Amino acid sequence: MVVAGAVMWPAARAGRPANAGLTEARGGGTQLRDEGARARDRAAALDRQARAATLASERATISAAALAARIQQGEAALAAADADLAEISERRRALDLRLAGERAPVAQLLAGLQSNARRPALVALLQPGSIEDAVHLRAVLAALAPQIEERTAALRGSLQRVNGLEQEAARAVTERRALEARLLSQRDELSALSAAERLKARRAAGAADREAERAFALGERARDLPALVRQLDTARAGPPKPATAGAAFGLPVEGIRLPEGSQGSFHLALAPRPGALAVAPAAGRVAFAGPYRGYGAIVILDHAGGWTSLITGLASTEVAVGQAVVAGSPLGRAAQASPQVGFELRRDGRRVRPLDHLR
Repeated sequence: MVVAGAVMWPAARAGRPANAGLTEARGGGTQLRDEGARARDRAAALDRQARAATLASERATISAAALAARIQQGEAALAAADADLAEISERRRALDLRLAGERAPVAQLLAGLQSNARRPALVALLQPGSIEDAVHLRAVLAALAPQIEERTAALRGSLQRVNGLEQEAARAVTERRALEARLLSQRDELSALSAAERLKARRAAGAADREAERAFALGERARDLPALVRQLDTARAGPPKPATAGAAFGLPVEGIRLPEGSQGSFHLALAPRPGALAVAPAAGRVAFAGPYRGYGAIVILDHAGGWTSLITGLASTEVAVGQAVVAGSPLGRAAQASPQVGFELRRDGRRVRPLDHLR
């Protein structure tokens, strides 16, 4: 009989587990929330510094850095929302696979029952052995009833979880839209502040424009990026100060550290989120900002104690030559497609390992 074949419920399927991929999504979301918490703490600390600043120019610079930290917090929150949506999608996919497996035997059983129900009762009684089959069918149905009830209850529970995931996804999408709108507003505000800071840097002294022209002329003549850094270091006004071994720097962007390339440990390559905001790793002064062949847009910063930092691979810059920056001041943005930001440090003209001097 057809019904007898319907009692074979599927065993647990081997292969990819139902929760495969969730660990990575949850881990990524946790890391992003940690990044957001660090950015929030930086913003709070910078806000306190801005309130304590006595000079208006200093207060404006620190306020811009605080806004940049809040933007980094928003970027991390937005990326965490994307990770949450990816996790919900993965859970929904796993649940759909499970539902497909659970529905098949129930559908097979119901098809068998309907086939038997459509047979006229008189025909069933006239067929040889039909009474015995009917008794056997009644016994099988009585035995199957608890299993059918259990399976249909499980299906109802799974469908309720599907509905719950759909509602959770809708809430996550709404939250993401709000985060994105707030982030766009903060970026517009920062762009206005950055433009004002660049203009102020150019007007600060009559030599500022001449310094920018000299920096870009050096960039045109330098045969490679290390030569440009050395020439800018040589052209730095005043005698070189003794290097301070205990200096500490932050990362210009939050991102995955990429494997070391041909430059080894002297060049730190980071893969940030698309369009991520890059910030100053420490207080200093902009020695160069703009495109440089083969490296995208770059920023070179002079720091106290003979230190120089180099940030490469940006899509755009938001600072001007001669502009003073604090730790966390906005410098520019990473690329939207396959972003990769490079970070190097030099002490008194010599390259050092960035990882040895990170905060």
